[in-house]
Amino acid sequence: MSGLGIIFLIVGGIIILYNIIIQFANLSKIIQYSFATNSLGSYWEYYFKNNFSARALISSLIGLVIAIAIFFVIAPFILYRKYVLKNDIDSQLKSGLLFNYEESYPHTNKDGIFYTNIDFLHVKDIQVNTTGILKLDLITVVSKVSEYCEANNKKVDFAFMEKVKLSNKATATVPVMMTLNDRKYPLYLIYTEEHKEKFQEMKKLLFQSDYRDCIYFSIHKIV
Repeated sequence: MSGLGIIFLIVGGIIILYNIIIQFANLSKIIQYSFATNSLGSYWEYYFKNNFSARALISSLIGLVIAIAIFFVIAPFILYRKYVLKNDIDSQLKSGLLFNYEESYPHTNKDGIFYTNIDFLHVKDIQVNTTGILKLDLITVVSKVSEYCEANNKKVDFAFMEKVKLSNKATATVPVMMTLNDRKYPLYLIYTEEHKEKFQEMKKLLFQSDYRDCIYFSIHKIV
């Protein structure tokens, strides 16, 4: 092979390699989208729209082989997430094992103060104004309680979305698990009537599972 032929071969290889790299970059986005939506419906549509080109036929064919292999690898995981995990999450939401929280509750009175029962733990005078924005309210609750405990030599810690095995073999997801002086207390923020009802049900289940006391910060009075 002449020197010029070798140069053309090297240049051609570099072009194919470059196109394959682009193929991988685009394919990774398609995979991320498929996992984000738990759907394979748009996998091939987006692949042929963004990755396959007659002008780069060799790299496109190589990319197609890779795309087919990846499709069969990710398909079981996405189908599992779509059908099994979704059904499990829907079941947990319905039963109250997992609380359905929104990012914000615009109807909430922004000048209101959370009702709470945390004072029975001798954590006194905790007043938290509700903004209706879940993250802000949660940060404020944790901050206020931590500040009080630190000032009164109480050891406190917080864990979020902690899994708890119940006595009936079900698994609950506690929004906040507060540990005070080495004892755990499930803590719930309550914004809706549904939250209130589910909290009352979960409190009984948690009591039967040796979590004798549950803490709430609620915009509704709880008897």
